Amino acid sequence: MARSINNNGSNNSSRYHNLRKSRDEECFGNNSFDMDEEFDFEKNLALFDKRMIFNELDEKLRSSPKTNNGDSSKYRNDENVLPSSPPQYRIIKTKNSTSEYVTDSGIMIPSINLENRIRLHESLDNFKISWEKIIELFSRATADIVLQTLGASHRLVPSNTHQIPTAVILCGRGKIGSYGLAIARLLCSHGVKTIVYVPYMYSDQPNFNSELKLYELFDQQCTLSTKDLPQEHSEIDVVINALESFDTSSEEKHQTWYKKACQWVNSKVDPRTPIVSIDPPPQQQRGPSFKHSSKITIVPGFLPFPFLDKEGGKLYMVNIGIPDLIFKNAGIKFSSPYGAKSAIQLYRK
Repeated sequence: MARSINNNGSNNSSRYHNLRKSRDEECFGNNSFDMDEEFDFEKNLALFDKRMIFNELDEKLRSSPKTNNGDSSKYRNDENVLPSSPPQYRIIKTKNSTSEYVTDSGIMIPSINLENRIRLHESLDNFKISWEKIIELFSRATADIVLQTLGASHRLVPSNTHQIPTAVILCGRGKIGSYGLAIARLLCSHGVKTIVYVPYMYSDQPNFNSELKLYELFDQQCTLSTKDLPQEHSEIDVVINALESFDTSSEEKHQTWYKKACQWVNSKVDPRTPIVSIDPPPQQQRGPSFKHSSKITIVPGFLPFPFLDKEGGKLYMVNIGIPDLIFKNAGIKFSSPYGAKSAIQLYRK
């Protein structure tokens, strides 16, 4: 029995060694093929019938069911296959709108006429909503936009005290003047040097008087004369135009203080200096204008007037926290377009 087991073991070992030897010969042996014989590529390629293979592939494609892969448009190498503009949403509706704007997120913003703007103001007064809050909200967002125009953190830093930016704020009467004074006050709180031009030092408008008193606490310059305004281009970094709005009378627009403000801008302000217009009226209702167009126009969230194309530069609308019911009473269906922003840029269509 033992001899039988030993014979089987030796036979298995012999077969294993023979198998390894044959594998080594196949892999490393020199007799597998003649290395000196060249491979005939052309002869081998002639055995491949390309036309027959392509005909078979075409036949399979023709017989297979077609699937809808969507848009089969062809694009150039410099074209974007993604949509170039966002979808448009109409969440605000009003009657008698003559033009429209669109936001970055595709929300359509209709323009508003003078009658509806007056209704909105009357509705605010009827609900006893404080104008102080509206002035503060609007001025806060406007000041932020102006700060970005001035260079923001690049200029308003402790290491740059020798180059403090200067803002000239031209204020008119009434609410528009209150806007200008509040913006000047907020710019002062950020370290901007401000010079305010006003038509008077006292008004029958309580908001104007309170804003003027707050501004004077910053010990910044406030003047009734354009002679006290900067006379050199290099001394002015930005001009804020708060001279007129939709409720500014035509008589005021032809008074001396208004004309002198326009003359100062036209003669002393460099065309490259940004002019920021605050809540301007429609073009047909404006008084004597500047020969330099505004770089930025900022309006409160009552909806914008139908401004002309390229008029007033970039257009922003500020969220002033008006309840939807106020718009509803003025005949406007309103839903907030602001998202997480306090001000949104509008593009003319």
